[in-house]
Amino acid sequence: MVLDSSGRTLASHAFRRELDPALVSTLREEVLARARGASQRGFTPALSELAGRAIALPVPGGSHAAASSWLIAVPESENVAEFERFLAHHAVMVVALAQMRERVVARRAPPRRRRPQPRAGGASMPRTSRCAGAV
Repeated sequence: MVLDSSGRTLASHAFRRELDPALVSTLREEVLARARGASQRGFTPALSELAGRAIALPVPGGSHAAASSWLIAVPESENVAEFERFLAHHAVMVVALAQMRERVVARRAPPRRRRPQPRAGGASMPRTSRCAGAV
């Protein structure tokens, strides 16, 4: 699940089972409390249902900006293995790159106007230089 900085769900995918909506709400509140804090670091949620089997990681929003969103991974196993932590950290970079692409596309400047093409027959020279020798 990916939550933005205000707690809205940006993306969510269940593998074999959906998370209980009350559990998601409590998880959202914990992420928001951590997001408002000074140090935005990854953590394992304190919920008893998810204790030891979930990980929440901040997704960087820019060079020095606060986290733009949070990735929450809840594997099917009873605890988060090292390989799953490794994958979650790489998934954070994938989410960050996708969000950066969306920001760039949203800020894309309108297309530039094309320069007028020179006319055929030597009209590309300024008029003053063609008329300068005819005195």
